[in-house]
Amino acid sequence: MRRGMLLGLVLGLMVLGAAMECSAQGGPVLEKIWVSPEVNSGSLLKVYIIATDPEGDMKWVVVSGGKGDKPTGALPIRLGKDMRKDLNGFVYYDTGKAAQRDVSGTVFIQIEDQKGNESETKSAPVKIVGKGAKAEKPPADFKEVAIGPVMLDAIQRSY
Repeated sequence: MRRGMLLGLVLGLMVLGAAMECSAQGGPVLEKIWVSPEVNSGSLLKVYIIATDPEGDMKWVVVSGGKGDKPTGALPIRLGKDMRKDLNGFVYYDTGKAAQRDVSGTVFIQIEDQKGNESETKSAPVKIVGKGAKAEKPPADFKEVAIGPVMLDAIQRSY
């Protein structure tokens, strides 16, 4: 009797695991992000993103900010139809209205599709400085294609 229950439990877990694996395969995949570790106040902060979706139904880039590994707020940017299968470009924030003092924190990116499937969240540290930033250029695999603006004012206050 116990052996039959154990076998039923194992089979049930295998079916559940297979179902979860199938649903995970249909969602968007956030392959990588990149942001220059420092930017000058008054310049554009660009967060470069590469993502794919086998079903071609990515709908949102969700941007958050915060300290360390704790995001606060969530600001979605709706993707155009031409970006729903393969996404390679950047979201940007105009730091012209950023605080005059140095501000540092973490930017968090996640992709969501039309069915509500979410990619894993990726993050990168960033610092907005008054002057003298050591801005870096993105790696060659990131494209200079604007996805859309980010209104990080509310998020920036949490830094």
